Amino acid sequence: MPEITEKTWPLPLRLNQKHPSAMHLCKKAEMVGYQQIALPFRAVSEAESVHARRYLMLMRGKIGSTEENLETAFQNKIKANVEEYPRLIKTAAEEDNKAALNAFK
Repeated sequence: MPEITEKTWPLPLRLNQKHPSAMHLCKKAEMVGYQQIALPFRAVSEAESVHARRYLMLMRGKIGSTEENLETAFQNKIKANVEEYPRLIKTAAEEDNKAALNAFK
């Protein structure tokens, strides 16, 4: 079985982020009457969910205590606030993307 490392353990979180994105696109297509176009979005959403569940199965024994998991989650959020969000805000400003800028306010 593949080894879960510090670099690979956040993967299920990224996969789980893709699930709602694809599902949102599916729902939007359905709302405007594009039932057939919604189907591939639904399929992608389900596939991403399956990938995330499979990856989480590999993590058995790698998930810490609740306290450790909370600490990791807080550290990841701090890292996102310090490193990722400023980069995204800068890119949105350079592209004059007001909607993206508003998302980070």
